[in-house]
Amino acid sequence: MTNDNVQNRTRAGSAGAVEAVVAAMSSHPLNVSVQREACVALEIMTDADLQNQTRAGDAGATEAVLAVITAQPLSASTQFAVRFALAMLTRGNLVNNPRVVDAGAVGALNTALASIQGTNDTDYRDNIRALLLLLAPP
Repeated sequence: MTNDNVQNRTRAGSAGAVEAVVAAMSSHPLNVSVQREACVALEIMTDADLQNQTRAGDAGATEAVLAVITAQPLSASTQFAVRFALAMLTRGNLVNNPRVVDAGAVGALNTALASIQGTNDTDYRDNIRALLLLLAPP
């Protein structure tokens, strides 16, 4: 509905869809499917939309997405969803980027990276490294 449709993305944000997604994440912290799909929804609604990025940040989306990283081992599809959700939430957003860093993202990602040292999980390692680069100061 909002993918590739800027007008619908704006309408969805104005109607409270961003806050509803964050609320769903908070209400279902251990449901991997809800977390993954919520990250995908946040990615779509905040892509190049500063108002929705701000709404998401104010609603606690940055912290909710970060919680997904630390809550459970992540499947490849969830890893990608988290990566892209954080990318859209923080890209060009001078408020959300420090918010994610202040919420402990770098430490959480480094802990996740350390937990897979010595394994062959190169996709997960690459996703974590990409997120760390995304959060690095300019």
